[in-house]
Amino acid sequence: MSELEFGFQDVLDELDALDKIIGPYCGPRSRTVLPQLITELKSIRDNLAKRAWPWGIRESNPFYTAVSCGEYQPDDQGADNVFAEITSTWTIQRIPPRKKSGKAARFRLTGNASTRVRIYREMPTGRAPAELAMWRAEIGDAFSPGCHFHVQILGEGDEPPFPRSLDIPRLPTLIVTPAAVVEYVVGELFQESWLKHLSSQSANLNRWWPIQRRYLSAVLAWQLKVIEDASGSPWGTLKKAKPDSQLFVASF
Repeated sequence: MSELEFGFQDVLDELDALDKIIGPYCGPRSRTVLPQLITELKSIRDNLAKRAWPWGIRESNPFYTAVSCGEYQPDDQGADNVFAEITSTWTIQRIPPRKKSGKAARFRLTGNASTRVRIYREMPTGRAPAELAMWRAEIGDAFSPGCHFHVQILGEGDEPPFPRSLDIPRLPTLIVTPAAVVEYVVGELFQESWLKHLSSQSANLNRWWPIQRRYLSAVLAWQLKVIEDASGSPWGTLKKAKPDSQLFVASF
């Protein structure tokens, strides 16, 4: 696998900034989810054990957005009141610092890298929410078919549509980290109000956007280079391409 590397501080800053930005768009029961993700990543960074660790938003404690009352359509004209449930699972390994006394600066992906989004319709009190949609934003490994950064629809059950036996399509994506998926989903559910909210969050937004810009620029630049260097089918070449492990940590 490509074993992509990330900077601990980048991901910690990304999560902390989003936690402070997201405010009223976070469901009340999920206020501690992003802080817990930060605490667990710090614990992995500071643990000297030479092993891989599962890290992510657990299914036992998902991140829930606030309810969107039709705000996924212009002028709040959506037919349903909906909310999202987001979970993730990354398998990561701390990269030891050169000096034993120093803190680890980076970690690498060594296994799963998947963030799952479920969209639910809010139902009257006493009735369970109805699942309307599910997709997963994923990072492939060295042997995965399809574009390295991709989205898959459903694929966890045996019945159509999109049963687990048919693990296509793998739709290309630019959204890489769990925090980026959270922001993407909130932006989709709250088309107009989220952008207005961001305009009032300048201090934390100034921490958030440079990291996101670097991640997006890295993916776009890599994809463009792969396509420009292609001698056959551009899409076929991109499907087979694997990024350098330090795609996101060029500054280290």
